[in-house]
Amino acid sequence: MSVTLEAMHNSPLKDIAERHTISASSVQRLIIEANPNLLGNQCNHLPEHLFFDEAKTVGEGYSFVMMDSRQHQLLEMLPSRLTKDLERYFERFSLAERQRVKTIVVDLNAAYISFIPQLFFNAEIIIDRFHLVQMPNRSVNMIRTKLMNSFDKRSKEYRKLKFNWRLILKCANALEWRHPTYQVHLRYYETQLNVVPSY
Repeated sequence: MSVTLEAMHNSPLKDIAERHTISASSVQRLIIEANPNLLGNQCNHLPEHLFFDEAKTVGEGYSFVMMDSRQHQLLEMLPSRLTKDLERYFERFSLAERQRVKTIVVDLNAAYISFIPQLFFNAEIIIDRFHLVQMPNRSVNMIRTKLMNSFDKRSKEYRKLKFNWRLILKCANALEWRHPTYQVHLRYYETQLNVVPSY
């Protein structure tokens, strides 16, 4: 009882676990047992616009999250994100209920994209813009890191690549090119445009 009372005050799971000398996953289990609607069997009908994602849960790995993409309301959180488990879950909704769904926003998870057309015949799949932007950012960072590590750690090139990663990800038009500012890692004044290496 005291575990769930502490959880109501937004105390971190790890802190509650230490105070009660139990594991963080046990704290999570007790919270879910006290509030069964937090996990599974909460959603009775599907809105027209859905959002699928996953969230890291203590002791359980990743859980499947379903939200109403228009109302930004959490509808369901399932302990498994395996395709077979998700198919079984959505099959409990009638065909008419599933046909009402117009759009489903997802990240680039191929598993979600593969089962959606089989269950939601009228739903248009929309890739979340955040993940589309994240992909090229990760790719640029990987190339930057690889190039950075090819230089000596004491070199100017290494320092430019290491400390200016935010500027490298910026659009060239957004870089300051008129007013130099002091660049600590280079120890002189320079514009953002000139600091970004061009290889």
